[in-house]
Amino acid sequence: MSSLLPSLALLTAASWQPQRTPPPSSSAVRAAAPLLRAAPTSARVTDLLELCAATDRGQRASPAERSRVAALVAELEEEAPPAKSVQLNGRWKLLYSSEPGIYRSSPFFWAFSQCTRGVSTPIPIPGSGVQQGDAWSAAVYAITDAIPFYDVGAVTQTISGVCDDELGCLVEGEEVADPDGPDDGAQTEEEPSEGTSDKQSFLASSVSQLVSEVGIEIKRLFGLPGMSSIMTTTATIERIGQGAVPSELELTLAVETTAARESTIVSLLPAFGELPTFPSGSTMELIKQGSSRVKYRVSYLTENFRISRYAVEKGNGEISDSAFFVYRRED
Repeated sequence: MSSLLPSLALLTAASWQPQRTPPPSSSAVRAAAPLLRAAPTSARVTDLLELCAATDRGQRASPAERSRVAALVAELEEEAPPAKSVQLNGRWKLLYSSEPGIYRSSPFFWAFSQCTRGVSTPIPIPGSGVQQGDAWSAAVYAITDAIPFYDVGAVTQTISGVCDDELGCLVEGEEVADPDGPDDGAQTEEEPSEGTSDKQSFLASSVSQLVSEVGIEIKRLFGLPGMSSIMTTTATIERIGQGAVPSELELTLAVETTAARESTIVSLLPAFGELPTFPSGSTMELIKQGSSRVKYRVSYLTENFRISRYAVEKGNGEISDSAFFVYRRED
C-alpha cells in the first residue's frame, strides 16, 4: 500500500499542475545542537542507542528526547573518525529517524520530494501542520503518516559493491580489486595508460548499489486478514567522494526501481499475479529531469555504526540536510 500512494502521486504530478509557489527563501542549515557533558565517544554511542530503543526509532520521542538525540548526533559527527568507503558494504538496520515517518529513510521519498519541488498543495492537511501552499510532497507524506491501519516493520539498507582507494573492493567479505586504486586500462607496466582512471568512479564500481527495504504490515480490516509486504527501492551508487572533512563521504544515488516484495496481497488476489516492479527512477525523470538522483552524505561511519543525511535541493541553490538517520550493522 505504501508503495502505491507515492506511485500514484508520481502519475498525478505528470498530468495535474496545481498552483506553483517559489521554494522557501530561508536557508536550510542544520541547527546547532547544545553541547552535552564531556564524555568518551563510546559513552555517547551507548546513550544514543538507548534513546533509539526507548523512543521506537524516534517515532515516540518527546521534544526533549529529540533535542537530546540531535545533540548526541552533532557531537558524534564532530569527533567522527576518518571514513573508509568500503565499510559501507553490508546490511544496515535503521535505529532512529529524525523524520516523522521512518519509511522516509528510503531514497525514493527524497527523490520524490525533488521531483515535485515547486508543486504546492491546494489544501491544508488537518492535524499535520501542513498548510495550503506548502510542498505537495509534505502533504502526501502527512496523509501517509495519518493512515491508521498500517505499521512499519523492520527498515534496512543493504549496500554492496563499494570500493576503497586503500583497501580495495570487498564482495561477500573477499577482496577482489587492487587496493592501489582504479584500473587505467594498462595490462603491463610498459603499456601506456588509457586515461580512464577515475578515483570516484572506482569507489562506486559498476555494481555498487543501495537497496532500501521497508516492512509494511496492514492490520486486519473489514473482515480481511492482515497483509504485509516489503517496499523495496533499488538505487545505483553512481559516485562516492570525500566530504568537507575526512570523516564524511558524499554519495550520489540514482533511484532505479520500487517494488512490493514478499507481499501477502498476492495470496488474497491470485488472479493479479505478482505485483510489478515500478520504474520509479525513469518515471521521475520524465516529470523532472535529474530528480531521481539524490545526494546522500555519510557523516559518521565505523565498522558497526553509521549516521547518514540526505542533501535535498530546495531551489535557488539551497540544500537541506537537516534530516538524519542512525543505523547499526546487522551482518
